[in-house]
Amino acid sequence: MLEIVNGMSEYGVLKRSKLFKEENIIEMALLLNVGSIKDLENTEIKKTCDALIDVKEKIEILKDKLKCNNTVRIWFSSLDSEDYSFFLFTIYLINEINKEVKINIINVGTIPKNDKLKYGPYWSLGCFSPNEIKELLQFERTLTHEEIQILSKEWLKLESENSDLRIIDNKKLKSVNYEFLDKTILEELSKYEEVDEIRLIVDLMIREREKHDLGGINGEIIFSYRINELIKQNKIKIVRERLSVNAIKELEKRTVIKIVKE
Repeated sequence: MLEIVNGMSEYGVLKRSKLFKEENIIEMALLLNVGSIKDLENTEIKKTCDALIDVKEKIEILKDKLKCNNTVRIWFSSLDSEDYSFFLFTIYLINEINKEVKINIINVGTIPKNDKLKYGPYWSLGCFSPNEIKELLQFERTLTHEEIQILSKEWLKLESENSDLRIIDNKKLKSVNYEFLDKTILEELSKYEEVDEIRLIVDLMIREREKHDLGGINGEIIFSYRINELIKQNKIKIVRERLSVNAIKELEKRTVIKIVKE
């Protein structure tokens, strides 16, 4: 069976569990909850949040692996909009490549286990330790042909809308524009006279875990990208920049920001 995950952290958890052959684990992280998703299966390089993602390479690896695997297992979380977007696109893509492939799923967002920070269920597969993976297999289920068709149509609808963002709303993905996220970033920043950008990003991530009002958006990459865009729009101002020593004794640039009051 082919194990498909959304990201290297999740890949590492499955690998370290020693339950699966390493060559049977692939990651399909494409950051699909933000930016253009138009015609991804024919895209070579996708630029998202200033990051370049080799879409063609990931899809080619999946196609190659499907030649040797008639059954796949997709690990995802319905709490995370990036995971959910990955889930829908992967189902659509597999169905386009080979409609005979059997698709099994494990939705870790529905598994009743509180996370280590006590903010509710584990956010993603990456929250689990390798020795917890075996117990997750009991939550596996097989998608029916009808379910695969419905989920594939959901992806095609999102692709046709091709919005700025995709958020989780009422347990489904919904297309919205950047204003949805920018409004919350500015609201959170307004609580401070000035604040370290990293501190603000942590606040936003904790807010989503506690209030669930950011539609499953919880990634540092997306928050950092939108903060930088708001700086360009003169809605956020850089107060100062400084060098700081991080946890692994490396120097890193830290930015202190504040909201621009009208």
